[in-house]
Amino acid sequence: MINDDAADAMVMPLPLGGRVLVAEDNPTNQVITVTMLGKLGFTADAVETGTAAIAAVASVAYDMVLMDVQMPEVDGLEATRRIRQLPGPASRVPIVGVTASAFPEDQARCIEAGMQAVVTKPFRWAELARAMTLHIARGHEPCSDDLRIADPAAWERLLHDVGPGPAQAITSVFLSDSRGRLARIADHLAHHDTRLLAREAHALKGSAELLGFERMTEIATRLQKLEKSTVGTEELRSLVDELNAAFAAVAAVCDTRLEHDA
Repeated sequence: MINDDAADAMVMPLPLGGRVLVAEDNPTNQVITVTMLGKLGFTADAVETGTAAIAAVASVAYDMVLMDVQMPEVDGLEATRRIRQLPGPASRVPIVGVTASAFPEDQARCIEAGMQAVVTKPFRWAELARAMTLHIARGHEPCSDDLRIADPAAWERLLHDVGPGPAQAITSVFLSDSRGRLARIADHLAHHDTRLLAREAHALKGSAELLGFERMTEIATRLQKLEKSTVGTEELRSLVDELNAAFAAVAAVCDTRLEHDA
């Protein structure tokens, strides 16, 4: 499960500590993961089954769950679905899936179940650290964390409507266009120009919504609505940071799709 790049992870900029639940039925992997998370500044607990993971999240305020997809009793997908049905903030805990499958359709099922990100075994510690950095710092946001990174049905519709080649081309254009818009949003943020920032957010929202990128759409919509309001720089910066994190997750999904269909 673990590659030997722990040194890389030790220098990754993880902005927050916190309490992490490791749902993993392999005892060796449990010990390694909990130990490394401790070195990275996290407090970590471990459980062996999906059933135990659900119970733990219901009773403890975790900042993140590392959820192995293949576990006895209740697998990681079903455990994630049940966690999303829990009352209150527990339903919104960020979940990073851990799976041996590199197939995009399997990873898409993880996202569909309600996971924020997926890493494949044997994962590199730097890869896991990046996934945690994207999501653990955002905490339990009720509006965007309830939404999917990417709606798999939207991708299937695109493939059906235009075919694999054009779908890849559309994805590539979206990634390139979004990176340019995010760069301009950062520039407008630096100058506190909410009018131009909202205009870029509006354009980004349109393409993200069309392609089923729900979290990006929701955050861009919030930014768009700030055009006519008085808002502080810190609130703007926080939303822009959320948008960049959402795009990074979308880009990972898109890159997987492009590699799979190349």
